[in-house]
Order: sequence, then structure tokens, then C-alpha cells
Amino acid sequence: MADILDRLQASNDKGRLFELVLQAGLKDQGFFNVQRQQSGTQFGFDLIAYRRHPDGRPEVWKFECKNTRSAITIDDIAPKLIWHQGVTTIDVFVIASVSPLSNSLRHLLENHDLPMRIEVWSGPFLEQVVSRSRGACDQLGIPAEIAPGEAASDCRPEVFSPQQRCFLDVTHQMNPPPAFHYIAVGDAVTKAYSLSGFQLLLTVTNRAHVECLVSSLTLFTQSYSNQSARILVQEKPKGFFEPIEVSVTPTTHPGSEVDVLCGKMWKIAAHSVEVLRLTLARQTIPGTYWLRLKARARLGEKDASMSSVVLIVNVLGKKDDVLRLKVAGRHYDSPVSTILGVPQKEWKSLKRRASRANEFVFLGPTSTDVIRGAKDTEWVVRALPVKDAGPGRKEFSTDTVSRVVHSFGIPVEEELYSVGETIRRISGHDEMQDLLLRQIHRRGTLESSTPK
Repeated sequence: MADILDRLQASNDKGRLFELVLQAGLKDQGFFNVQRQQSGTQFGFDLIAYRRHPDGRPEVWKFECKNTRSAITIDDIAPKLIWHQGVTTIDVFVIASVSPLSNSLRHLLENHDLPMRIEVWSGPFLEQVVSRSRGACDQLGIPAEIAPGEAASDCRPEVFSPQQRCFLDVTHQMNPPPAFHYIAVGDAVTKAYSLSGFQLLLTVTNRAHVECLVSSLTLFTQSYSNQSARILVQEKPKGFFEPIEVSVTPTTHPGSEVDVLCGKMWKIAAHSVEVLRLTLARQTIPGTYWLRLKARARLGEKDASMSSVVLIVNVLGKKDDVLRLKVAGRHYDSPVSTILGVPQKEWKSLKRRASRANEFVFLGPTSTDVIRGAKDTEWVVRALPVKDAGPGRKEFSTDTVSRVVHSFGIPVEEELYSVGETIRRISGHDEMQDLLLRQIHRRGTLESSTPK
């Protein structure tokens, strides 16, 4: 068994090797759609995978991989956990580590108030996962037939269940939304929701035996920027859902906050879930906002506080330098920095093309390309001819062929929207579509999904 951990730690590229080994091992553990993050991206995890929940629907598992010789500390893990505070796009967070946990980190996990279950895969259990996977052993250069086979069959990961009884989940109602704004400021690119797409679902799950009375719910402005910059807008169709709604105007002053409830109380009965929809007012001042929601409540005789992750929204101004490109089915992040960095002459040319009334201009495949199963190997802009179909409406035939009007000369490294994905959505067989509602429901029954 020790040979597995030794090989992982001896690698010159130990971080990447561990991710590849675990990625292969997960597939043999019954996980599906196992994906590694693209290099350079940071969203609090290295791998994302799905597994069947007892209710038959997919569970979202996220894995943080640590391949070091020293014990894993709070500083190694806490920033990753913070990403998932109040996020219902995760059911289980896994710390996969070649080294043991420090005592301080173990204490933190034993008393954590995050809404998801946290598991630690290390020692004999991690070795078992690797040794029983042909793909994982191939990554390590260990022939599967001589991989250690003595691991105890009853090895289990360490499991840390949440201690908190009341959770605030803040999620985007349309995930993904109809549009994303990509803002270039210097060498950095910020991905933000639009004003119309910034529709938040505020869900309070009360798992206690007493009612929860939220006395304060505020929208806190962590940061604000209104620098002149290029903005790329990627747009696609949207859906709808209508819970109770409140609207608020965020402050532009970092460190200040506004009252969402306007002095009212929000009562959540014992063992129940309540949902509000929060939107930003139309008169919101243009600029990019980094926001957080904070709640203070009374849970029986105890005080409770809850908060969301940072939420980013961009409100367009009349003088913003905006390029609007349509996308079919999904938004694409990987080519954005290249697009925002093109020479000024090229940028203006793309804007002129995108503003034409007789065509839709797409980044990547158009709707008709998806139907035909066309695959691009490099990032391009395509134009699809359209004609008037009444006031404010345009239409195109499904057999209309698009044509490439611009190439960025960089390879496609992420999955493109496909006809298979289209069929699953249209037929109602896309298991990911109602995943959010399933996860919110599970917040009230966390113990039932925890392994015994």
C-alpha cells in the first residue's frame, strides 16, 4: 500500500498526477461526468463528479486534492471551503490527501457549519480507491494485477456532518442565466451576471425543532468598480420561475449595506424551507458589484448568523464598450481573455458585425451548426442569416448554413454544445435541469444521505 503514496509524492508533477489518478479512480467508484478544472481556474475544488443519490437523482461531489509530505493545515483548506458557503451546487466536499490532517484542521471539520457533508479520503481508504482502479494504477505505472489488494473491504472515509441547523442558500434563479458579462480590467477578466439575469433565490432551510425568525437580511457591497473597460456579452435563451419577490438597490460604497427586508421579519417554521427571489432595481447605478447577503436570526433561544458567497453582477452604462455575441446552449469561458485583448481595429470590426440587422453573430457553433453536429477545432465567430418575422422578431431556417467571419486562431479546449445535449433538454431527460431544487430539498434531510 505504501508504494501508492510513495509514487504519488515522488512525482515531479505531483499535483497534476494526483488529480489524474483520482479522476481515474472515481470512475471505477461509480462516479460519472468526472471533470478536472482547467489550469489556472479557482472555484474551490480540483475535480467535480456526480453520483447517484438514494432519490435516484445526481449528487454533486467536489474534490480538493492535496499531495504534500507535511500535514494538511487550515490554511490549505479553509479558502476552498469558503467558496462553498451557502452554495447549493454541491452535496459533498471531499478533501483527498496523501498526508494526514493537522489537529487544528480536524477540529475545524468536527465543528463546521457548512451545509454540505465533508469527507476526507486519505490513508488506507485512499489507497483502496487507487488500488482497485485499473485506470488509476495505469496512471501510476503499477500493473493492475500486482496493485496492492490487501486493503480492508470495510475501509471508509472520514465523514464530518454539518453542525448548523439553519442554512441560507443564495443561488441564481437561472443557472446558467441568459447572458454573462465578461469585463476586462487590466490583465484580469471578471465574469459577472447581467442586471436582468441577476435573479437570486434566497432559501432558508430550518432543520431545527423550533422556528427561525430572520430579523436582519442585508445586501453588503464588498467592492464596486466603474472603470472604463471592454465588455463581452454572451447571450442565449432563458426560462422562468416565480417565487415571492423583493427588489433592492445595492450601495456603491464598499463596506456598506442595504436592508433587504425593509425592517420586516422573515419567519421559517420548524422543519421547513422558505424561498424568496431577490432582484436588483432597474435604477441601479452602472458598474461591477461584488456583493454578499448576510442574515441574522433567532433560532429558538439561540442567535444564528448566515451569509452567502460573493456574488458578482455588472450593470451596463450607456458609454460602455460592449461586444455582444450569441452562444448556442452554453457560455464559453476559455476564449474570453483572447477576445477581450484583440487589437482595437479588430474589436471595432467585431462590434460592427455583431450589430447587423440581417444576421445573428455567434461565438462558436450556431443553433443550426448544433443541429448538424458540426465541430469546431478553433474558436471562431460565425454569422447566421436571419430575416424579419414581425415587430422585434427575427427568424432563420434550420437548414440555413452559417459561415465563419472571424477566427481567433486558438484551439477549442472546452466541450461545445451538442445535439445530444439539445435532445436531452427538449425531451426532459436532462438530469441536471432540476438539480438545484433537489439539492435544496436535501438540505432538510441531510442525515438521511450520510453514510452509516
